[in-house]
Amino acid sequence: MSKIIWVVLFCVVTVPVFGSDDQLNTETVDIDQLIVSWTRISEVLRSVSGRGTLTKKSGEEFRSSTEVVFFGLPDALKCEAKNSIGLESVVCVNANSESSFLLRKTPDQSRFALTKLESYAHSHKSLTRLEDRVWKAGFMFVFSPAALEGRLMKDWAVDKRFEFAEENEYEEDGTVRIGFSFESGDENIVSFSNGFFWLLPEKNWAIQRYECEVEWGGMSGEIEYGTNEIDGILLPKTVTYQLWDGPPSKSELGTNVSFEFDRIVKFTGSLDEFRLTHYGLPEARPAVPVAPTTQKSAVRNFMFFCVVAISIFILLILLFRIKKSRRA
Repeated sequence: MSKIIWVVLFCVVTVPVFGSDDQLNTETVDIDQLIVSWTRISEVLRSVSGRGTLTKKSGEEFRSSTEVVFFGLPDALKCEAKNSIGLESVVCVNANSESSFLLRKTPDQSRFALTKLESYAHSHKSLTRLEDRVWKAGFMFVFSPAALEGRLMKDWAVDKRFEFAEENEYEEDGTVRIGFSFESGDENIVSFSNGFFWLLPEKNWAIQRYECEVEWGGMSGEIEYGTNEIDGILLPKTVTYQLWDGPPSKSELGTNVSFEFDRIVKFTGSLDEFRLTHYGLPEARPAVPVAPTTQKSAVRNFMFFCVVAISIFILLILLFRIKKSRRA
């Protein structure tokens, strides 16, 4: 009898504990909810301005420190930077004027000069052609609560090649861990594997940290939030981006880049600040795209000329025969 009582007590105590733990810590991912939350975060962050300090280290070696002033609008993004030796630069992406430009101060620091101008083809790939660290830092760090590797999460989430794990896990610190992977199928676009996000469900599912493996090693990021909010969205305070020689936290750290926000507020300017005329330069005309000649059009043109040549040849033969018959 006593054995039966002990068995019953064991079942009563242990079964609910293990069962409730599984129910609390594991739950199906609602991707649609994540997209809605990330979209809202992106919209708010695209309307802020502020300044901060960008610091880069390679291993234990200090590389550089840059003061960055950034501005954002739904149709434009601009970063102004000044480094420790006084060199100033401006990178601007302006969808309205369909152009992106890079300015640098002249050697005498008296004015800005245009160093590069590119057509803005409304795609992430065209923006990366600027190859400017300041712009990339502005995007990666300003939008860090809802972005990964220079692309907004709302865009990653609808990409069929980007896959989320079917279930997420609730951590003891209140974050939710969710796995992800991305198989690009293109050697020019990086793929992710064994990736994890740690999200803040109480803060519109903003990203707190992430890590993943890539072909050349691994990368990770962490966002520290302050107490300031804009339109109910918690603003980042310090953002850290790391590149590893292998799987994150299990291999040697290669590069560590951090951005510390000194100020971040709602932008109150206008699109005029995103044009060349704002810096005393004439507004450039957008490049007119020229449709490339395809192989099909080349074949079509060749066949057309062949038909014309054959037609002329037949016409000459007919004229020759008519003239010959008249002489006869």
